[in-house]
Formats: sequence, C-alpha cells, structure tokens
Amino acid sequence: MALHVPVANMALSHLGLTTKIEAADEDSVAASEMRSFWDHARKQTLKAYDWGFARKRITLETDTEAPPDEWAYRYKYPVNCIAIRRIINPLGEDAAPIPYLLELNETGERNTILTNAEEARARITFANPPVELYSPHFELCISHLLAHYTAVALTGKRAYQKDQGDLYRANIVVAGAHDAREDREPERKDAEWITARA
Repeated sequence: MALHVPVANMALSHLGLTTKIEAADEDSVAASEMRSFWDHARKQTLKAYDWGFARKRITLETDTEAPPDEWAYRYKYPVNCIAIRRIINPLGEDAAPIPYLLELNETGERNTILTNAEEARARITFANPPVELYSPHFELCISHLLAHYTAVALTGKRAYQKDQGDLYRANIVVAGAHDAREDREPERKDAEWITARA
C-alpha cells in the first residue's frame, strides 16, 4: 500500500523537521525513509488493536488437512487478515467465547485455525482498509511509529527514537479507549447453570 503522505508529514513534525513530503513517490531522503517503513508500521498498528474501521466478519474456509485429535475442525487462515479477534459464537455476542488456536499445518507451508466450531465464522482485522476510513487516533499512532523507525536516519538522535516509541505505545492505549466508545456490544450473560443456582 502506498505511503499516506499526511501521516508521513506528521511523523516528520514529531521529529522536529520542517521538511515536507509533497508526493508519495518523490525522490527525497525523507520520502524514501518513510516508504521503507510505511507498510510495516501500518500493519503493526492495525494488529495492535481491534480497530472498528478495520473490523470485518467472514466465513472461514475449511482446510484440506485434517485437524489434530483434540480439535474438530481445521480452517485456512484468511487472506488479507492482520489478526483473528474471535470465532463468532452463533448463539450471539453475549454467549461464551469459542476456543481456537492458530497453528501451522503439518508441512509448515501455511497457517491454519483450529477450533471445534462447525461452519465457523470469525471477526477479523482487515489488512487493507481504505485510508479514507482511518480514524484520527489510528493515524496519530502510525505517525509516532513511523517517527520511531526513521528517527535515527533522519535526525541522528536515538533519544528521538525512544521518545517516539514511548508515544506510540501510550497513544495505542488512548486510541483504543476512544475507539471502544463507539462500540456498544451486549453485556455477556451468565450461563444457565450459574443463573439456576441464584
């Protein structure tokens, strides 16, 4: 995915640099450094939190290889998926979570999902959401991570690298809190055997 220029320029500002990138493909040191780390920083930030703008539900595709004895089903790891957030319980969001495990197939050629859920559906973080959907907090987090990765090359100051890494981690927490305020999932109910004892 191409460098998102506004976020790259935010990263330059974090480093105290006045230079600006005009185009994603321009021939400048700043643009070259930002391009080198853009996709990695984007994927890392997507994986760090269950962002609402990148959330998606999909039906998992059965893998051709049989699961190990302790699991009933093996599914293919989805294409364009940064992270599996949960296997969806068909009884609803308030039902108990469905266990699953990520594991390579026997030949080590591909990643798979092991679970006991039949015809499983998963909630995932999509790997390539349009930049138009990025939340302001997500963009701020990426900009600090980009600044962290490019600090030494662009400023020669390792202190900037550490500071920007710290700001990235702090802002992930803040961004997650803001993002979660837009979610209103049902409260999880106690299982019937628990309520029957009351």
